[in-house]
Amino acid sequence: MNEKRKNALLFRMLLVSIGPLLLLTLVIMIAATRSIRKGIQEEFMDGLRDEAIAVKAAFNNLAPGDYHVNLADQLMKGYLNISEQRGIIDSFVEGTDMAITVFYGDVRKATTLVSKETGVRIVGSKAPEVVVEEVLKKGKEYTATSLVVNEEPYMAHYIPLMNSDGSVVGMIFAGAPTTELNKYIQGKLTSLIVLAAVILSAACVAVFIVTKKIVHAVKKTDDAINRLSDGCLQTDFDTFILKRNDEIGEMGRSLDKTLDKLKNIIMSIQGSTAELRSAGEQLDEMASQTAITTGEVSSAVDEISKGAMTQAEEAEQATNHVDRMGTLIEQIVEGIKALYGAATEVEQAAGEAKICMIQLQDFNERTTGAIGLVAENVKKTDQSVAAIGTALEMISTIADETTLLSLNASIEAARAGEAGKGFAVVASEIQKLAEESSESANRIAEIIAALSRDSANALKVMNTVREDVSKQQKMMHTTMGQFDTVANGINAVNERTAQMNNEIEKCNEARISVVDIIQNLSALSQENAASAEQTTSAMQELNDTVSALADSAGKLQELSASLENDVSFFKM
Repeated sequence: MNEKRKNALLFRMLLVSIGPLLLLTLVIMIAATRSIRKGIQEEFMDGLRDEAIAVKAAFNNLAPGDYHVNLADQLMKGYLNISEQRGIIDSFVEGTDMAITVFYGDVRKATTLVSKETGVRIVGSKAPEVVVEEVLKKGKEYTATSLVVNEEPYMAHYIPLMNSDGSVVGMIFAGAPTTELNKYIQGKLTSLIVLAAVILSAACVAVFIVTKKIVHAVKKTDDAINRLSDGCLQTDFDTFILKRNDEIGEMGRSLDKTLDKLKNIIMSIQGSTAELRSAGEQLDEMASQTAITTGEVSSAVDEISKGAMTQAEEAEQATNHVDRMGTLIEQIVEGIKALYGAATEVEQAAGEAKICMIQLQDFNERTTGAIGLVAENVKKTDQSVAAIGTALEMISTIADETTLLSLNASIEAARAGEAGKGFAVVASEIQKLAEESSESANRIAEIIAALSRDSANALKVMNTVREDVSKQQKMMHTTMGQFDTVANGINAVNERTAQMNNEIEKCNEARISVVDIIQNLSALSQENAASAEQTTSAMQELNDTVSALADSAGKLQELSASLENDVSFFKM
């Protein structure tokens, strides 16, 4: 696994270097193959076209006149019998693999092609339809890179034959088998591939050698860095790396200088840590001794300070207590004065309340009499309502009888006929008056019933009020007796309050004398406490300084040990 990790850089650099080279070679080979094949084919097709044009020119020079077919179905050019003059056609392809054919229309009339089966020239066969379409019908030249002729693939070029009037009467074929051409192209391509393979191999070898050297230098540098990370400063760089004139050589030289400087620094630190540790130990011992001495002095001063503070606090507490006592006495004096004033005001208010209670009792008696009169009036109203009800019953009875009488009169008027019409009108009016009287009587009856209910409720309320007023009258008599008792108590409180006021005044004078004495004692205690506090504060600051010095000495020792431990990691 470690070996694979070490060779990873080599594999990656080879992949980065050779991969694009292989890809570039492959692209160039593909492009070159296509270009060579196309160039050879184009060059060969140009030769075929030139051959066809040369045959056509030769026929034109050999015999003037137009192309035609004689009675023996032979191709003629003027007086020249092309079908019989085979030697002329053969002379064009002598010593080559090319073939020449002369068509009249779409039929072969003269050719150098021989059937492989019969060994006879393939005269009389026809041209492919696509050739006929392009050459005979359109009068264009036609080129084919893979055309089957005489059961064999051929590269062919056709040109039209025209008479003097410009009409296309035939065509000339010039072609060659593609087998030989492909062999020729394949040979060229093989040579190119071999040459490319040789160049690629040489390039790969050169890249491998350069990459191997770079990887070797990087590994050496990596080994030196790994030894440095393990604390080993005894690292000697390969002179080959230091003499390189590239970035790797510069990196090696920089790392070599860094190692030299680091060695000097570590050696200097190792020498300083011993001195630092010794100084820290001495400082720690001095700080410890000083801390013990200052602690003893601080304890003594602290005891003095505590005594002075305690005395000052007790004096101050006594002063505070006396002050609070004075404050309470003053509050009591003020309270007694307020109480005396309040008692006087209560006494006056009690007299006024007693007068009000007497007046209220008179009003209550008058109210009781008024309520009795109202009750008598309500009873009388109730009696009047009863009388009205009796009269109303009589009116209702009269109205009923009047209605019955008007009904009988109406009946009699109807019997009298025409003579009783006037009497019937009077009877009708009487009936209406009777009905209205009955309705009025009913409404009055309803009002009287409501008035009777209200009168009954009023009587109940009056009786309740009369009972309440009677109870209130009794309570008023009781309250009047209590007011006399309260007035006697208030007079006694006023006399006792006056006596307490005189006694409190004497107590307040004694309090003022005690406060003056305690204040003088408190001032002296506070001065002593202040001096003790200043001494304690100074000793505390000294103690803090010594403690900080001891902490610094301890930290200095820890720092020295830590630094010595860190430096021991490096091996000189």
